[in-house]
Formats: sequence, C-alpha cells, structure tokens
Amino acid sequence: MNYSDTIQIAFGGQYRLAQRWLFSAGFAYDSSPVSEANRGPSLPIDRQLRYGAGIQYQINADLILGIANEELDLGSAPYDTQHGPLAGRVQGDFSSNIIDFMGINVVWKLGSSGR
Repeated sequence: MNYSDTIQIAFGGQYRLAQRWLFSAGFAYDSSPVSEANRGPSLPIDRQLRYGAGIQYQINADLILGIANEELDLGSAPYDTQHGPLAGRVQGDFSSNIIDFMGINVVWKLGSSGR
C-alpha cells in the first residue's frame, strides 16, 4: 500500500463548568499516510482533522455519566492510479469524507465513599 510516516499535532483541554460538570474539547491533525498516486477508493485516507467535545456529570461520589462526540474529516482523498492495460485507470475523489463518532461513558468508582 506504500504507506508513509505521518505527523500528528493535537491539543485538548478540560474545564470544570461547575462542581459536578466537566467539559472536554480537543483537536488533532494527522498528515496523509499515503500519496495521491498510491491512494485508492478502497481506503480513501487523506490528511485527517479530528474535532471532539464531551461533557460529564457527577451524580454522586461514586457515579459519573458522560457523553462525547468526535468528527473525523478524512479530506477529499483524491486518487489517480493506473493498474495496467487490463485493469485500467481509476480516478476520483470524495466530496464528503466525514465520519462521526459518539460515545457514552459511565465511571463507577468502587469504594470512593469511604465504605
């Protein structure tokens, strides 16, 4: 697949909105692992941008509930490959190459109430 080394730059943070509410957010950039000449429609990965945010609520000393969302933008991922005289040329790009992830989390702390 002729993958190349990539570079990732990311940052994120958390902010306590109130005693029981914790907000988290972050951003990450990954360079493309494959050049346009080696990219194909089966794995259309270009540079990647990730945006994420989430919030947690502490119900009591033992239980925290949270929800988070991340959007992954894989770029337009243009490709143009020649597979020989029998397979021919494959060329194109993706106008919408976005994946959304959503997660729900539960943190249950055993013994944190001093029991």
